[in-house]
Amino acid sequence: MLPAYALTIFLSAALLFAVQPMMAKMVLPLLGGSPAVWNTSMVFFQTALLAGYLYAHLLTRRVSPSRQVLVHAVVVVLPLLGAALAGDLPVLDPRAFAVPEGRFPALWLLGVLALAVGGPFFVLSTTGPLMQRWFAATTHKGAQDPYFLYAASNVGSMLALVGYPLVMERAMHVGEQRLCFSMGYAAFVALAIACGVLMLRARPTGAVTRQQRRRLRDEAGAPAAAVAPAIPGAVAWRARLLWVALAAAPSSLMLGVTQHISSDIAAVPLLWVIPLALYLLTFIIAFGGRALPLRPLALLFFALASGLAAMTVSRLDLAAWSMVGAHLLAFFVGALVCHGRLAAARPGAGDLTEYYLLVALGGVIGGSFNGILAPVIFDGIAEYPVAIVAVCLLVAPSCAGLVPGAAGARRMALGAMAPLAVAAVTALAYFQPASLGRQLLVSRTFFGVHRVIEGPRGQWRLLMHGTTRHGIQATSPRDAMKPTMYYHPTGPIGQILRRRGNHPDFDRIAIVGLGTGGLAAYGQAHQTITYYEIDPEVVRIARDSGCFTFLRDTRAKIEIVVGDGRLAIAKAPPKTYDLIILDAFSSDAVPIHLMTREAIQVYFDKLADGGVIAANVSNRYLELRPPLGAAAMDLGCVSMHWDDSDVSEFLARQGKLPTTWVALARRREDFAGLMAGTGWTLFDVAPEAPRWTDDYSNVLSALMWD
Repeated sequence: MLPAYALTIFLSAALLFAVQPMMAKMVLPLLGGSPAVWNTSMVFFQTALLAGYLYAHLLTRRVSPSRQVLVHAVVVVLPLLGAALAGDLPVLDPRAFAVPEGRFPALWLLGVLALAVGGPFFVLSTTGPLMQRWFAATTHKGAQDPYFLYAASNVGSMLALVGYPLVMERAMHVGEQRLCFSMGYAAFVALAIACGVLMLRARPTGAVTRQQRRRLRDEAGAPAAAVAPAIPGAVAWRARLLWVALAAAPSSLMLGVTQHISSDIAAVPLLWVIPLALYLLTFIIAFGGRALPLRPLALLFFALASGLAAMTVSRLDLAAWSMVGAHLLAFFVGALVCHGRLAAARPGAGDLTEYYLLVALGGVIGGSFNGILAPVIFDGIAEYPVAIVAVCLLVAPSCAGLVPGAAGARRMALGAMAPLAVAAVTALAYFQPASLGRQLLVSRTFFGVHRVIEGPRGQWRLLMHGTTRHGIQATSPRDAMKPTMYYHPTGPIGQILRRRGNHPDFDRIAIVGLGTGGLAAYGQAHQTITYYEIDPEVVRIARDSGCFTFLRDTRAKIEIVVGDGRLAIAKAPPKTYDLIILDAFSSDAVPIHLMTREAIQVYFDKLADGGVIAANVSNRYLELRPPLGAAAMDLGCVSMHWDDSDVSEFLARQGKLPTTWVALARRREDFAGLMAGTGWTLFDVAPEAPRWTDDYSNVLSALMWD
């Protein structure tokens, strides 16, 4: 019986964590890859999870066991029945729905997710608390404390989390992933119904009398194992609030440390997997059945938090991976203490479903604070230190026994310890990247934190997004319109614009990605340059903040379209542009939907005869040339590339940075002027080069491991 319950919980958790990135992969190209797409999707998934927990809570509270099994059997089969009637799979393809025009369609996305995956996701969400409650109703020797089954849920979640990018995304197209999920869901349905039947067969005989109910309520304060058959209704509101808080703080801390290390330390692709995996691991350990040494762990967290604060205040220059490791270690210990306290505070099995409902609510509160509220009220990543402070306050009671003697002495010790830890970590609220000069401007949107920094002597101004430089401009009038960084005249894009840019056939230029507007320095009077920029704040910084003057002083006519580059440029008339520049790749967060074969086809549709597409693929961690070259070859086009990474000391003093570009054209002749005397060479695409489409992409295949 136990293997059946463990397997059911494991499978449901694995399916839950596999379907979320799968759905995001299908939806992102439709809506431009905006972070708001993922944020909105997470709102849906968290809401559906809460709804599933609420269903399990109400079902076990208000329905007799035999009817519970009957009702749940109908509920789990409904998605399969609906799919059979529609002639489709339980998970629909959201790309079959028409995208509405206008601003970001949040309500449309929520509705499409509900139609495409709402049924199966809701059913899977009910499994953890419901199966544990059913198991607690049996005569199994472990039924008195069924919380150990929570570890099976988190193991399934972790394996799916790691397995999706490592296995499913690499081996399957989206259509095959949908089929695999559907088969897994069908197996889950059979297991869930079997668990219900096993529960009915293994229930203890006899009913619970009112006297027994009253006695069990009186015993509700005992450890969970002692009150396994406890009747619900004896939990105090203080305990409920503690459950919510102990779940909310680690959830917020997990998102905060992810945002911090990916924005301000190292924007490594898929780095977000590590904090989430550690987060799930803390649940596995905390609910694994053994009591944790909370006091030593709490002291260790205080020490680590203070160390992070000292490292930040002193601006200690450590290797990126050392800093990432320090933050992840502090996060892991803090989350482990919170989840250890959460496990120790678990109620009897009679209140199990309410317990999980409030734990899920805490997770939603922590996630909403970071994902919705923090970008509105904070300029920087201040939610991270706020979460550290919250964890400090929550883990402080674990040190209550450090000072022997009266309760008052212990309270005084805690009163001195908690503020000390809080004061130490509060310094992180004012964290800034390594100082390059005076900060002129800082602003935050859903796309990240933007900072404008002025050089020590006021000789230049730099736009940074996290750790990535998005443009620099000299402040002296003589040098202000000199292109630098990735756009230096001796570099790849400089050669394109200097050798062909002055030719009349380059009258209309489209640029995806604005930055500071540095490419406008090449503009000529006969040219119209149309920028496509997804973040309105970047437009304000480049055009209206007074920090940069490229757009103001260029000789070309400037047009700016706010929106995702792929979606917005698709609305342009065919053969509109003579040159299309893809400069959204300079950041280390790669917008894959902008460089799939379907996206390249869109760009070629808008490219005039004889035109060229140039893509900035400069990146510290990914080799992005093969997917672009393979896309061009599959479309019957040609490609060139230039790895301009060997920058002399003389050019570096002029502000040039190493950069890599790919150029695409319909014919080799369209590269006229670039074939001789430059670093441009024809790209010999290997047969095994990765082919990225809207249906298949694999970031791991592009990782540079050396």
